Amino acid sequence: MILPKGDSGITRPKIRDVARMAGVSVGSVSRVLNANRTVTEEIRAKVESVIAELQYRPNPTAQSMRGHLTRTVERLKG
Repeated sequence: MILPKGDSGITRPKIRDVARMAGVSVGSVSRVLNANRTVTEEIRAKVESVIAELQYRPNPTAQSMRGHLTRTVERLKG
């Protein structure tokens, strides 16, 4: 699978790439990553195999943008 290169020239697989290769939805990949117990062992095994193959790691910046939460400490004025 050929992945698009970012500005730094480094190719980072996205959750969509994992889902496509595993033949499941992005939601299923998310449930595997979040250890949701409703995922079948068959789907969990497929997704975990693709995650290992692609060396996928969630992007914390993308997660914070999606959740509108940066997880940084805010300095209080006063």
